[in-house]
Formats: sequence, structure tokens, C-alpha cells
Amino acid sequence: MADDPQTDIRQAILLRRVGLCIAIFLFGLVVGRLWGWRPWGGERVTTALVSPDGGRVAVLVELPRMLDRNFVVRLFTIGEGPGRARDVFESPDEGRPVGTERFLWSRDGRWLLLLGRNFSVRQDTPVVGGETLYLLCDTSLGNIRCNASQTKIEGFGLADLEGLDFSLDFAKALAEVDVGAGVMDQ
Repeated sequence: MADDPQTDIRQAILLRRVGLCIAIFLFGLVVGRLWGWRPWGGERVTTALVSPDGGRVAVLVELPRMLDRNFVVRLFTIGEGPGRARDVFESPDEGRPVGTERFLWSRDGRWLLLLGRNFSVRQDTPVVGGETLYLLCDTSLGNIRCNASQTKIEGFGLADLEGLDFSLDFAKALAEVDVGAGVMDQ
């Protein structure tokens, strides 16, 4: 039985259409990702803490990614409606497991500190009680400092926390500090 030229043409047209559909889908994914579209699930809150004055809530939101682990630190202002949130920091790719981080507020509610056990940080980053000092945010001015190894943001240490009056006694912790013990990057 000889090949039918009409069948060959139909198969070629069908293959082109399928190829075009796949190309459009992939193009849409790439462009969508550039615009912030996340097709593999929604955001997930893994830790949150209300400021001492009750006026703000700090939330760590895991961003849905296929391979990397990224998160944002989001601040909500209480009483200003659901749209009154702002992202103050988006992380570079960070280590797992998720949920090994926590926030500390300064007693006056101005400063926010993020600590954790599995961050990829610079070599000189202090580790206090097994937790790495990761992010320091002045919520009044919006200034941040970060010890992530994959960012160019200025880092910080225990000396920068003196006088900020966190609930954790950093003077006592200074005696127990282990600089660089929790470093994950090589």
C-alpha cells in the first residue's frame, strides 16, 4: 500500500499546529514569570509575629517556585484594611527546610529581626543559639540590612543590635556567639 500524499500533508499540518501550541504555551510561561505569574500554586505563610504595640504584623511568605526557595517579608498595618501590606524584602534562593525561621520585634515596634537555622549567609555572620542573624529592618524608615550571601545589601552583626532593645538579650548571647558556625555556602 503506497503512502497517501494527502495523509502526509494532514500529519505535517497537525504536527505544526501542535508545535505552535507548545511554543505559545512556553512563551506564555516565560512572559508570565517575568510579570510575576506563578502557575504552580499560591503563596504560603510560614511564620508571623504581631509587633509589641499591636500596630503591625510581620509575615514570612513562601513564594511558589519549582526549584528555588524564595520568600518575602511582608508588613501589614493593622486597622488600615487588607490592602495596606507592603513587601519589605524578597530573598535570594535560600535553604530548606521551610519553617525554621522566626521574627523578633524590638520592644518599641520599630525594628524587625529575622533569624533562622538554614540560611545561606556570609562567612562572618553571627550565630546565636543556633540561629543566624539574617535580616534587620527599620520599619519606620524602610531601611534593611541582610546577611544573605547572595545579595549586595549591607550586612549587620551583634554590635548593630546594641541599644535596639529586642526581647532577646544580645549582650548575654554575645558570650555564646559562634561566628560563621551556621554558614551554608562554600
